[in-house]
Amino acid sequence: MATTSIGSDRKSGSAFERYSDAAFIRDDKKLYFGDDGDVSFMYDETTDNQLELAGPTNIGHFITNTSTAVAGNALVIPVTHGIVIKTTDVDAEALSLANGIDGQLLLIYLTAIGDPAGVGTLTPATKTGFATIVLAEAGDAVLLLFVNSTIGWIIVNTYGKTGAPETSQPA
Repeated sequence: MATTSIGSDRKSGSAFERYSDAAFIRDDKKLYFGDDGDVSFMYDETTDNQLELAGPTNIGHFITNTSTAVAGNALVIPVTHGIVIKTTDVDAEALSLANGIDGQLLLIYLTAIGDPAGVGTLTPATKTGFATIVLAEAGDAVLLLFVNSTIGWIIVNTYGKTGAPETSQPA
C-alpha cells in the first residue's frame, strides 16, 4: 500500500484524533492508524476485512493480514488474529481475552450489536490500567498491546461513534 497522508480527502462526519506521536481516523467503514502524518496501517471492513500495511513500519507483534469474525454469544476473543470483528447478540456478553505474546497488538472492532442492546464487556486475563472495556455501539473499537505476562494488556487507543468505549478502573 502506498503511504497515504493523514490530510488526504476525508468524508464529512469522519472521526479524527491526532496526538504528538500518532493519529487515528475512522471514515465510513475504514480505520486508519499512523504517525508522523502517514498511515502505518489501514483496516477496511468493505473489502473482506483486509489489513494493509505501509512500510517500513514497526508495529511490534501485530499478527498481520489476519482477521476473524466472532459471532454473537461467542464469548472468547481470540489472540490468534490481529483484528477481531465482533458481533454481539441481544443479551449482554461477558467477553474474555487470554494473554497474548509480548509486544502483540490486537484490534477489536464491534461491527454490529444485537437488538435492543447487546453490549460486550471485555475482561482480559491480565491487564494494567483498567479492569474492563465496554463495547456498546456498532463502530466501537479498542487497540490493545500485550506487554508481558506481568503487565498484561494495556489500552493503546479507543474509538466510538458517539464517544470512546467505557473502561472501568481496577479495584
